[in-house]
Amino acid sequence: PTLIVIGLALGAIGDFALSRPGTPAFLAGMAAFAAGHLAYVWAFWTRAAELGFSAPTPGQWVAIAVLMALILGLGLWLSSKAGDLRLPVLGYALVIGAMAATVLILPPNAGRKDILLGAGLFLLSDALLALRMFVVTAPKPRLALGLAVWPAYWMGQALILIGSVIYWTFPKV
Repeated sequence: PTLIVIGLALGAIGDFALSRPGTPAFLAGMAAFAAGHLAYVWAFWTRAAELGFSAPTPGQWVAIAVLMALILGLGLWLSSKAGDLRLPVLGYALVIGAMAATVLILPPNAGRKDILLGAGLFLLSDALLALRMFVVTAPKPRLALGLAVWPAYWMGQALILIGSVIYWTFPKV
């Protein structure tokens, strides 16, 4: 799945940018991650179509609605804490929400559960990072959040990759 590899590469670019100080580097990292999520959306949507996806089921619509309400609520709350970064933070929340919604509509196939768990961990890592950056100010909780971000992020990316390789390798189950 070439687009998954592109998404991972964009994540690595985002990691590099976020490791640099300053708002321009943060915005570059956020843009790279957003582009990576859009690559995932395109990849998942394309594969879903190949497997015969036509429309979300009623259960999937409910899951998407709940997910989007949570992401939009969290995005609005975090963006209210982000000062001048309010609009980029809210925009990023919508993009990662689109990625998660696309994962929710993937037709059943081998590897789907890994992709779902990976996307969930990626969402968690981004939420933890945003809390650390925009909400939590006490040193020890900020350190704990920082330490929790990396395992969630790397495990999420790894599961998206592993699940995608399996999802693309096997015919429809």
